[in-house]
Amino acid sequence: MGRVAPLAVALVAVTSGAAWASPTHRVRIETTPEGAHVYLGDVESGAKCETTPCEFDAPVGDDSIILQLDKYQSRIEEITVKAARDKKAQVFQYKLDPAVATIVIEDKRAAGASIQIEGHEKAKVPARVEVDAGGHQVTVKLGNKVLYEDFVDVDAGSEKVIELPAGALGKDVVAAGGDGDGDNGDGDKGDGDKGDGGGSITKGTEPSQERARFISAALVVDVGWRRFHYESPPSGTPPQEAEDGQVIGGPAVEIWPAELLHAQHLRGLSLYGRAEFGINQLNVLLNTGTPMMPVYTTVGQTSWQSYEGSVRQRWTLDSFAIEASAGYAQDIIAYSAPTRTLPSADYGALRAGGRAFLITGGFAPYVSGEARIVLAGGGTLGMPAQASATGIRGAAGFEYVFGPLYTRAEAEYLHYEWTYPTSANPTGASGASDKIFGFSVSAGYQY
Repeated sequence: MGRVAPLAVALVAVTSGAAWASPTHRVRIETTPEGAHVYLGDVESGAKCETTPCEFDAPVGDDSIILQLDKYQSRIEEITVKAARDKKAQVFQYKLDPAVATIVIEDKRAAGASIQIEGHEKAKVPARVEVDAGGHQVTVKLGNKVLYEDFVDVDAGSEKVIELPAGALGKDVVAAGGDGDGDNGDGDKGDGDKGDGGGSITKGTEPSQERARFISAALVVDVGWRRFHYESPPSGTPPQEAEDGQVIGGPAVEIWPAELLHAQHLRGLSLYGRAEFGINQLNVLLNTGTPMMPVYTTVGQTSWQSYEGSVRQRWTLDSFAIEASAGYAQDIIAYSAPTRTLPSADYGALRAGGRAFLITGGFAPYVSGEARIVLAGGGTLGMPAQASATGIRGAAGFEYVFGPLYTRAEAEYLHYEWTYPTSANPTGASGASDKIFGFSVSAGYQY
């Protein structure tokens, strides 16, 4: 009897436990995409399975499951597990929605700036960029200038509006196209013959792009000194001519087509045009007497003009930029009352040049060089038709940018060299050398 009692108690306990235990049935959970964690009832009890698709035993009746997958929205679903004699798993299928958030950058001052997420460009300001919920490295660059860089945490379904810091668009931002008040009109005042160039440099942690800019306009003023010399001139022909302090000025405009069209390529390509006209005219004196008893007579006044049309391409690397350009330039150095002895010239030439910048914030010093091939013509100097001429140009200067405004100063040297066939040459000279020293300043606005 003593042993029967404990056995009876144990039997009752087992029977009661079996009666109290809830019946279960096999379930299979499938998700699109796969790989989700599955929780039954609550997360605190731990995952029933670590990755879908998966199977486990669930209590018969109504219950809830929680599905979680990185970069997707969590999902809570009610399921009903039915009692069944067969052991085939009941299948539940779900589609998970991406955990999408939105990063908003709409500061119009930075229009065209690159929005980068984890180092990859996603859009241009202004824009609303959809990203996965969670943390992201966000960088905003306007050309070479880093306007914003930070780690941003965004929740699913929310919007994160990023405000650019005060001063982010200050004087350090300069258009990558250069305004060039180039003396030559190459756009960098070092590329052309007498012009202002367009576009400027963007300083930042990486190549500019090139900052978003669509058009720039500038006023260019050049002051020039000319030294002309005939080589082996015949008797009676003045061997040289000098003009000091000739002033010309006019507008220079540069346009960036790729920026205007929001294209992804050739964003450093620009079209540049310049036209300068004489501001002052100098009296031209000729000696109508003899070398021993000179008698100077005013025979007219000087008249200088300069024009250019070029295509440019700019590449910027962190604190250094280079620019290549090619086009047509024309320098007209004439007189109101020309004579065959005065060195009047019309230098219409094909030009090709380059420029290099050192970028230090809003201040950018540069040097430039250029070669020219003078086409047919040349005014008095171009006679006879067999004459040929070439030109070179060198310049050095700096530009300074403050907001949308910019200014530039430059010193230049321009040299044309003529070769004459001795036969049929009205001057009798074997050639000529035409040197122009100049100083140029310009100021403009870029949009």
